[in-house]
Amino acid sequence: MNPREYEIMAAVEEEHWWYQSLRQSLTNSLTRFGRALPTAPSILDAGCGTGANLRLLRDRFNATYLGGFDNSPQAVEYSSMKVSGADIYLSDICTPELHHSVYDVVISCDVLYIPGLNAASPGMRCIAERLRPGGLMLLNLPAYNWLRSDHDLAIHTRERFVKSQIRDFLVSLGLIPRQVTYRLCPLFPLVVASRLPSMLRPSHDAATATSALKMPSRLANSLFRSIMEVENRLILAGLSMPFGSSVFAVGQKGPVQ
Repeated sequence: MNPREYEIMAAVEEEHWWYQSLRQSLTNSLTRFGRALPTAPSILDAGCGTGANLRLLRDRFNATYLGGFDNSPQAVEYSSMKVSGADIYLSDICTPELHHSVYDVVISCDVLYIPGLNAASPGMRCIAERLRPGGLMLLNLPAYNWLRSDHDLAIHTRERFVKSQIRDFLVSLGLIPRQVTYRLCPLFPLVVASRLPSMLRPSHDAATATSALKMPSRLANSLFRSIMEVENRLILAGLSMPFGSSVFAVGQKGPVQ
């Protein structure tokens, strides 16, 4: 991502409705599918960004190991400040350096779209091989290549995805797809409308492009958060959203205990 995007992310990810709803999705999926996890699991955030998801995992679990890596020194610095005591280090999703022998939970949120699935597959396969039987891998990724805009230029998106791709990807890693759904279904028309101008007339200068990420008004933030809480409850109940601007997936290492 452009360096400025890390600054914005670090500043808004605690209160912004999008990040809050993603963390709720992670929490819900760990509740639904993580009943067999040990009480003190080992956890990896593969592409930890500026640290909010890693802090969520620290607060939720009494982890025997809590680690995260990112290929941005800027992101590693932010995460280290937010999650003291975690093993946070510089590495790349395509050729990851792994500091622990076995993991119970691996998350990777909005990372694979940067190198693309083909380039990231060998690294993700190495990570999946370290999952304990019954362990979980949780992914969040941007949806639909036709939705590319200046937002993607700013955050260096190589590709966006559909559900079937991510389901097949989990299978290719030797994981059982437990949940694959779109997210932001009720807000999808607003997402498309907000990005339509740059979809039709895209910028060609990645260095000056800016993402769609900014803090909305308090009223809008509260409204969007409430809408996403409803969607998250539906997904927790087992429904799969038919469309949305993100794909969210949970894979499990077999055999399940």
